[in-house]
Amino acid sequence: MNTLPRFKHREVNDLCWALYSRAWLFTLSNTGHTTILTGGLGCADRAEDFTILQEIDDDIDSLRSFLQQNKSWPLGFYFECLIHYWIEYHPQYDLTLHGYRIMKGKSMMGELDFVYWCKRRKQHVHLELAVKFYLGYQKPLEWDHWLGPNPKDKFSIKIPKMLYRQSTRAKGKYVQKLLKQEGIDSTVSEMLLKGRLYSPIEDWAKQQLWWPKDTVHDMDVGWWGSCDKVLKWALQYDYDYYVLERKDWLSEIGEGERTGAYDAQGAIAYLKQHMDKNPVQLTVCKKGVGEISRGFVVPDTWP
Repeated sequence: MNTLPRFKHREVNDLCWALYSRAWLFTLSNTGHTTILTGGLGCADRAEDFTILQEIDDDIDSLRSFLQQNKSWPLGFYFECLIHYWIEYHPQYDLTLHGYRIMKGKSMMGELDFVYWCKRRKQHVHLELAVKFYLGYQKPLEWDHWLGPNPKDKFSIKIPKMLYRQSTRAKGKYVQKLLKQEGIDSTVSEMLLKGRLYSPIEDWAKQQLWWPKDTVHDMDVGWWGSCDKVLKWALQYDYDYYVLERKDWLSEIGEGERTGAYDAQGAIAYLKQHMDKNPVQLTVCKKGVGEISRGFVVPDTWP
């Protein structure tokens, strides 16, 4: 699991995770001439950022007010809102564009997530975001064999789109012409790509972790399995189990942060009663420690 500092408020822990959790990294020789960020935004100072996060934690109302302007959102939009707030709040950044629509006549050709001015580099930055969770369900570990909890979300489609299309949009001549009209002469392209991988629980339990082809083996890896397989593993330990809503999929659960824990049999009984066609994510907490792992319990029919 990540060794990130803990803050009092979950929203700040999520923001810290969005910035400093382990990133998707690739061994490909060409990733679209885009920098994949591994810690904070470009040219970030880790110590400075943690000090700023503490300031936000001490005055949480500002972040909560910002997030409450969008009370209902998919997880990816929550992730985007956290980064939006960070760019607005951080003294080293000035937001220039957010959700900029690339229009050609009446047709929308795409969108830029963010363009901001980095004072430290004296440079405009085009930043694209994604937060993704993929389960390895079949060997060999080609990209086609990694699916999201919703199996329509395919690693083999989303990742190339991020690497070779979304992250390079600001480099096209037509888009550069539009950006000049906004007072932006040039940009560097960066991508914040976060998430987790999940190995089958029988292999995960033996530390035989699965990794997609052409990726650096430095992601957080959880587990996945059917109700019966997860219960077989869980009955070996005296842990607490919590069902995670989608909004809780980012940062780890701290000691004492949650109430209403299940034991292993209780968690599986709950899932068998309430789980529909979609996988459900559980976090596993050890008394006196907090979260030690998390994973998806999937229906027998998945994927």
